[in-house]
Amino acid sequence: MTASHLPSSFIQNIDPNILKIDRSYQRDVIPSLVRDICNNMNVDLLNVIKVSRRENGDYYIIDGQNRVLAALKSGGFDLIRCEVHNGLTVREEAEMFSRLNTSRKRVSAHDIFKSGIAAENKDVVFIEGVIKEVGLILVPPKAKNNHEIGVIEPLTEMAKSHKSKEFMGIMQLIGDLSKDGPATRELVVGIRYLADNLTEPLIGGRAETRIRKLGYGKLLERQKKFLRDNAVKNGSRALGLGLLYAMNFGVATDIKFFINPQ
Repeated sequence: MTASHLPSSFIQNIDPNILKIDRSYQRDVIPSLVRDICNNMNVDLLNVIKVSRRENGDYYIIDGQNRVLAALKSGGFDLIRCEVHNGLTVREEAEMFSRLNTSRKRVSAHDIFKSGIAAENKDVVFIEGVIKEVGLILVPPKAKNNHEIGVIEPLTEMAKSHKSKEFMGIMQLIGDLSKDGPATRELVVGIRYLADNLTEPLIGGRAETRIRKLGYGKLLERQKKFLRDNAVKNGSRALGLGLLYAMNFGVATDIKFFINPQ
């Protein structure tokens, strides 16, 4: 039966050796999860693997890649039960992956972001474009070098809560600061907190001028001092207040920066 004559979805037992993985939207393999599944492998508990049958007849895993890899590693599965979706585009595969995995704890924000790019989600594509435009390189889970940024969740939240032009300004600030060091979680989350809570605009005024004048090194050095002196965990509020402390360090009382009351 040709692809055009197959139903849109159906159940089929498939040799796991022929199942392929599209890295444009799939998350990275989790070796520890594969081992856990393999050690507790049970054909009755494997659950149905969701796959896409493309026009050329190849089968691509949409959901269940770690289970398939565990089945291959165990060597005890000639066939596995699959829910086959026929005639999907790569974009539709990515959209299905994102829907199925968004609420799962084992799937990182970056994996969801990557699938959004493949699915051509307009909000995700916009954020990806801004990241590149301001000279940042996304390298999850942790940035180590200049121009690198490792966190994605604060960016998606900022894009939702700020207008495009303002978001672009915030990202440009982060991008410029990262010329002197990686855009760490501490920096990005702290900047986001200030953008959301300062009593005056972060971008286009004296707050941005002050941050740029302080520069990367003094900002993070004073933020660390604030966290250490106050013995607080580095949650978003603490990180934001740490940057606020840096901005107000040595500044006259009448021109200090303030946060909106919580």
